[in-house]
Amino acid sequence: MDQNDFFDEVRHRSGLENDARTARVISAVVSVLAEALEPSDAHDLSRGLPVDLAGRMAREPADASSLSSAGELYDRVAERIGADRGVALEESQVVLQVLAEHVDPEVLVRVRKRLPQDLAVLLSPRPAFIAPPRNPPSIREVPTPRDTLATGRVGSKHPLSEAEPDRAHQNSIAKNPDPHGDTKLSSARGLRQQQLHDSVADAARDPGPSHRLSQS
Repeated sequence: MDQNDFFDEVRHRSGLENDARTARVISAVVSVLAEALEPSDAHDLSRGLPVDLAGRMAREPADASSLSSAGELYDRVAERIGADRGVALEESQVVLQVLAEHVDPEVLVRVRKRLPQDLAVLLSPRPAFIAPPRNPPSIREVPTPRDTLATGRVGSKHPLSEAEPDRAHQNSIAKNPDPHGDTKLSSARGLRQQQLHDSVADAARDPGPSHRLSQS
């Protein structure tokens, strides 16, 4: 990998002000990381670095017992670049991230297994960013009617004052517009004898009296 490309990527992500400052930060992080690696791991990991930085990582003596956490790495980097721990934390994370993106994946997995857990997490590629769609579809939300004391009107939907109860039973004269129509001469159907089935024809069908003497 070209050294300028590596430096530019670190500088872009970290916001470092100049190349000299960027070179100092990268050198400090690589040197401290190399102190925690076995010689074989340092050699394999250096293949993802520019030539100058690869040589620096390979030359650093291994001292795995001296770097037990990510916090310890931040402290050492802060001391070497002359910055606060918070600044060293942010810049170290960027350098380790860029380094992880340019190392063979198999080498990266093997090296991470031998590092402290919190330090191994830092030696990981940056998560892929998925940009949202430019013109997301607009979804119009239809408000759902709610019957609450705050939004409702006083009274129920069907108050008693607006109700029309059925005040009479089915055959009541109160419901019938012409309750006596069958018995009035003006509106009755047929003669009175026909209404009472008391006609000559009816008598012919039943000639006997209603009460025979034999039944008395």
